[in-house]
Amino acid sequence: MLQGPADYRLIAAHGEEDEDGIRATDRIVSWSTITENIGATGLLHMLSCWSFGAGCVDDGGYYKFRDGLLHVGCSAAILCHGSGHHFPGQLPSGESFEIQRILWLIGRSLKVGLRAAITEHRNGYQSMLGKLGASILVDHEGVVGDPKWGIKKVSHSESESPQS
Repeated sequence: MLQGPADYRLIAAHGEEDEDGIRATDRIVSWSTITENIGATGLLHMLSCWSFGAGCVDDGGYYKFRDGLLHVGCSAAILCHGSGHHFPGQLPSGESFEIQRILWLIGRSLKVGLRAAITEHRNGYQSMLGKLGASILVDHEGVVGDPKWGIKKVSHSESESPQS
């Protein structure tokens, strides 16, 4: 899963503190192993606890996991600051709240860029739930890397549609 290139990559696994990494179904995959094996990624979205503050150790010594991700070719990353929490439940339409929240962030990033999407995300929840309520939903997410990730540049020839 980590090897090939991806515009968007989601990792949903329990994160462990320090150099432990993420808990897969059969073993722990260290933070260092992830940075050593991840392919080029546009936006890495890690739902794993502790991923924002995680540390890696290799032959060169200690480095922050988030710095390692950017060094190996992730354009941007949404990481979990401390212990993450994701909300179960469904929208009135029957769709998963958490999946729709993630899809909204990706879709909005593709239109306005990652920083603007994250700002709109926070502001939207804050207008509905107040500062404290919004903080419960968004304060555990830390964003690093290219603030304009997602904005697609379309050449003039691509924007023209063929005449029928």
